[in-house]
Amino acid sequence: MRILAFAPAGALFLILACDSGGGWKKGQAAYDRRDFGTAIALWTPLAQKGEAEAQFRLGVAHYQGEGVPKSRAEAARWFRLAADQGLAAAQYHLGLLLSRGDGLAADPAEGMQWLRKAAVQGHEEAQYRLAVCYDLGEGGPQDRTEALKWYRMAAARGNTEAQNYVAELTLRGEGTARNPGEAAKWFRKAADRGLARAQWNLGWMTAQGIGVAKDPVQAVKWYRLAAEQGDPVAQGLLAGMLDRGEGAAKDAAAAAKLYAAAADQGVASAQCVLGWMCEHGESVPKDAAEAGKWYRKAADQGDAQAQYLLGALGDGAEGRRKPAAEALKWYRLAADQGQRQAQYALGFAYANGDGVVKDLAEAYYWHLLAKAGGCEQSTEILAWLEGELAPAQIAQAQQRAAEAWKQRKVT
Repeated sequence: MRILAFAPAGALFLILACDSGGGWKKGQAAYDRRDFGTAIALWTPLAQKGEAEAQFRLGVAHYQGEGVPKSRAEAARWFRLAADQGLAAAQYHLGLLLSRGDGLAADPAEGMQWLRKAAVQGHEEAQYRLAVCYDLGEGGPQDRTEALKWYRMAAARGNTEAQNYVAELTLRGEGTARNPGEAAKWFRKAADRGLARAQWNLGWMTAQGIGVAKDPVQAVKWYRLAAEQGDPVAQGLLAGMLDRGEGAAKDAAAAAKLYAAAADQGVASAQCVLGWMCEHGESVPKDAAEAGKWYRKAADQGDAQAQYLLGALGDGAEGRRKPAAEALKWYRLAADQGQRQAQYALGFAYANGDGVVKDLAEAYYWHLLAKAGGCEQSTEILAWLEGELAPAQIAQAQQRAAEAWKQRKVT
């Protein structure tokens, strides 16, 4: 599941309410000159008399700590006074504060109510944040159909994040019928305006030929645009294309740098590839300790391939020598996710009693899964095990394997 972050604190109040006239304008002019003391002096009496715009701007000042002590509680108080009068910007910011629990007790349900009040008035950011609430089930039940409705409203107003998520939901067929061609159009709108996530999404669709004509050169173009913004997913995707020589000349050295950049930002797949490069000395110095470090980072994030490779690195020969307890732990974690090489390694260990109590039935179970996943090495071992096991043991293992296969994760 993707993670949608709220705007950082410094960006919270970039969009102020529309100029609706009133005495607060002189205060705003002073605020814009960074003469915060004058702005506060002009706004305070107006706010105390109930002028919503002045109340809202005092809330901004208290949130930022400009001209007054920084106080989320005081900011929320002024936002609420303005929000109660129907000011959309105040409703949005109060909703955001309550949803995040930013310096005060979180109340996602009430936060969502205020976001809706602003959203129905046409506040673009409120429409987007309300969509996020429905998308993730924050403040109420998850509802992708309702999320898509509000994303579309914000997207129509030019919100690039909303455009991207309209595309993602449409591509997956969540909240609407699956329509890759329509998704590609929305990705393109956001990508053309520089949104990195939309750029690499569009690049991925172009690389695969989903919703658009397959074009590796164009895919590289979109990946590169996003990677140049420092997007770690794009860096990893671009690295793969350069490593394989797809859509651009093969450049292993450039690929290694991109994998390293993505790995440093926590992309598990890039960490796994970088670990493999370090283990085998591909475009980087051969270094088993460095390989283990990167495998471990990816494995700790649940990457099944990294878990297997970490186990194999500790084992010394990919399951062929007596595994240590640490290696077996990683094999099992990977095997439980459907990683066939790890399943083979576990089967080999149980068949030979390497690091575990010898258990031919358990070995048979893991080799069944490994073979089902495409590991042909297990075929001969399965035939041998069938000659060693009782029919009831074989049947039980086959039933277990069939159930596990139904619930499998493909890796």
